[in-house]
Amino acid sequence: MDYYQFLVDMYMDEAQIIHPQAAGWPSISLEFRQGVEKSDEVISLLRDLPYIRSDGTATHGSAHCYWADWKFLSSDWMEGTERGPESVMSLRSATEDWQFENVPTEQTLLSRHEAGHRHWPTEDGGDDHCANFEADPSFIHPISDDVEDYARENELEWRENAPAWAIADFFELLKSQYRKLNWIPTGSHEIVDAGACFGKSLDGMVPMLQGIYRDHGWSVDGRTNYRKRECQEAVRTALEERYPSFTGFH
Repeated sequence: MDYYQFLVDMYMDEAQIIHPQAAGWPSISLEFRQGVEKSDEVISLLRDLPYIRSDGTATHGSAHCYWADWKFLSSDWMEGTERGPESVMSLRSATEDWQFENVPTEQTLLSRHEAGHRHWPTEDGGDDHCANFEADPSFIHPISDDVEDYARENELEWRENAPAWAIADFFELLKSQYRKLNWIPTGSHEIVDAGACFGKSLDGMVPMLQGIYRDHGWSVDGRTNYRKRECQEAVRTALEERYPSFTGFH
């Protein structure tokens, strides 16, 4: 997947991306489908996707967000002894938030597969990318369809609070945040959001990190001259020396 390779090129280790065997992830099975109450189409997709590994140190796939590793989630659920209604509710609420009862079986909260769209809930930052306030010609516009034209009544609330982009545009939108250093890796696992509020002890940390990346070849236009390992070491050293109180988000 192009987006995952982009993350590896910038900050992740290659081993943090896991890929399914030819037949897909065996734990994402018919029994698991019944547990998560999803359609065959959704399960088939989840079965064949690569994931960011989550069975060790959690890794940000985007700012403020640890992406679901369905290989791990399905294995953990299949190995569990309790698979009743409470177990199903716990898994679905963890992956689809409090609106899970209104997410149809053929969809997941962040996806609208039948239309080729990708949803981004406003509480997770989706609303920050809905308007081109700076008249940026590279701005990626969200889908403007009226959700009332296609959504069931019980789906309106979460859809109206989760703007959507075409799938290809969605991943370009995420990559653009890294290219512009709005999202800044502090190592191989964590991301700092340049727009977040930090305590006084971390004043100046964001521009320092942005400067380190630029000094090591990272640019908006491309990364052919980017020196990943040198940059990561410089980031680690600078944080230890200048911001020892910064311990990440774990």
